[in-house]
Amino acid sequence: MPENLSPSVLIAGGYGVVGSDIARLVRAYHPGIRILLGGRHPEKGRALAEELGNAAPVALDISGKQPLLAGQEAPSAVIAAVHDSSNRLLEYAISNGAGLIEIARAGDELMRAMIFTAQRAPKKPVLFSSNWMAGIPAMLAREATADMDTVTRLDMSILFYGKDRGGPDSATAVDGIDAPFIQRLGQAWQEVLPMTDPRKLRFPSGKKAKAYRVNMPDVLTLPLASGAASATVRLAVDSPINNFLSMFLLRSRIWKLIPRETRRSLVHNPGPGARHEVVIEAEGTGKDGKPAKRRLGLLDPQGQVHLTALGVLLQLERVLGLGGKEPLPAGICFPETAPDFERLHEMLAKEGVEIKRDGF
Repeated sequence: MPENLSPSVLIAGGYGVVGSDIARLVRAYHPGIRILLGGRHPEKGRALAEELGNAAPVALDISGKQPLLAGQEAPSAVIAAVHDSSNRLLEYAISNGAGLIEIARAGDELMRAMIFTAQRAPKKPVLFSSNWMAGIPAMLAREATADMDTVTRLDMSILFYGKDRGGPDSATAVDGIDAPFIQRLGQAWQEVLPMTDPRKLRFPSGKKAKAYRVNMPDVLTLPLASGAASATVRLAVDSPINNFLSMFLLRSRIWKLIPRETRRSLVHNPGPGARHEVVIEAEGTGKDGKPAKRRLGLLDPQGQVHLTALGVLLQLERVLGLGGKEPLPAGICFPETAPDFERLHEMLAKEGVEIKRDGF
């Protein structure tokens, strides 16, 4: 979409921790976009709206039954930076011909949302980007395997810093961490147990940590996008004590007896901020028939909230077709759907996100 058409975007949760970072990045790179900061208490978004310019806080309660944004012109796109378990934002975007970027779903809830979307034949892109960091590691993984003829193994390993900044939804992934899930292994979909298959890795900063198998949307999208025979996502926590405690409690079946907030705090107790690191490893066969290996390291000194917001900005550009590019096709899309690798690396460099290759 050309910038002179002045698109608008509604950010649900727009004045929260993640939403405000998204809004600031959108404003920095696209000053002509009208930004609506949605939430149940719009007065909390006034200061941010004044800071951004060409922005306004709007009342938005997706937990109720009242029509969303009644009497207001629909935005060009909706960013769901909050859990939309009742599909209120999803239905609103489809019904009003708006694109949607969804970053807060996982597991069965994500599957139900995809079925809900497919049954309604949306006329704009519905980009499910609940992948880790709104899909930036997934896009890098897709690039790492793009020149391979076959992919035998694709691994994503995350180093999670417990004192990093985070919103109230950041630790919700811990809630289902003890549940078995389906993963692609040896060219077959198999049920696996969480927090198993450990690997000790060296991350881009030089820090070493043991990472364990976990479930998230990337577990499904990575092998489907790359054709990988096996694909695994692992998570390490920067605190060895918390890593050990979590593993002990999970294996002893005490985990379910612990209050939910305590479980979450073992992994994530938001602080002033910390870096965020991801390692991507791929093995397979190149176009020349020879064995091929790739190892990428991603390090964002500004942490997970910044990296997530940057991922959302990149997805918004693709949904709206900003910068003279073609928008994504209507219907269900994922971060790995036709990624713009050139723009990805341009934005990572501008925002100080480091990419290391092979020898780290």
